[in-house]
Amino acid sequence: MDKHGCRCASGMEPQPSYPAWKDEPDNVLSMVHALVQHTEGLVDDEKERANEYNRIRAEIVQILKKPQWIESFERALDMTRGFWIAREATLYMYEEIVAILRDCAERLAARLVAEGKIRHTRDLYYLSVNELEDIIDGKQAEVMAQLAQKRRKVWNRMNTCRGAADIKKQEAGEESFSGAGASQGEAEGVVKLIRGPQEFNKLKPGDILVCTNTNPAWTPLFSVAAAVVTDTGGVLSHSAIVAREYGIPAVMACGNATKVLSDGDRVIVNGTTGIVHRVR
Repeated sequence: MDKHGCRCASGMEPQPSYPAWKDEPDNVLSMVHALVQHTEGLVDDEKERANEYNRIRAEIVQILKKPQWIESFERALDMTRGFWIAREATLYMYEEIVAILRDCAERLAARLVAEGKIRHTRDLYYLSVNELEDIIDGKQAEVMAQLAQKRRKVWNRMNTCRGAADIKKQEAGEESFSGAGASQGEAEGVVKLIRGPQEFNKLKPGDILVCTNTNPAWTPLFSVAAAVVTDTGGVLSHSAIVAREYGIPAVMACGNATKVLSDGDRVIVNGTTGIVHRVR
């Protein structure tokens, strides 16, 4: 926590309104609890990875044959790897900057609550800079407080809403339902519904991860799960990309899998066909 506590605990990118690891340590402990049950998945053999990289690179070079093609390929590959490292390093530093901004925002929010100018510290994130300046100056404090509450309610509705066109009409009694096959392969296992980081420790090795969607904070679970099923998302969603990286089947955009399936159900997930079948 001392070294990496600024890492974003939720959301796709760091924002002052999103908590960091140090803000929600229980979520991190839940993730660690899930990982230590599957210690073989945590082994990172750097030498083995380097050998595999060199082998695949040599195979591609052999296929390309022409010197100009090989030169273009190797230059593009080296640049891509370098830029990817730079991107991740930049994101890490940005998270540390955002953590400082978040601390400042929380202090300001607590002061505004104490002065009766907003009703909850979270309301600060639903106001623009100009509106905050007006509140601090004592202008239209009550109007701004009501506006923040209204926007907060709208955000909560939007955050849980899915378009009717995207929802497939599955019933709880159906044996099979479909989604978008996003990572090939087939796996059978026990369903674990994970509603947020606080439930990461529910997932056991070989379980089927079923959730609404995922973000980078969920990535460690993919080394534990046998397959992934989500309500929303597509082949380029976070869940799909990470599932392919870990080589586990994934079916996205099932609509209401989190309502049709329950903890303990046994299912077969076919990431090639996009079919999820309940085993009786």
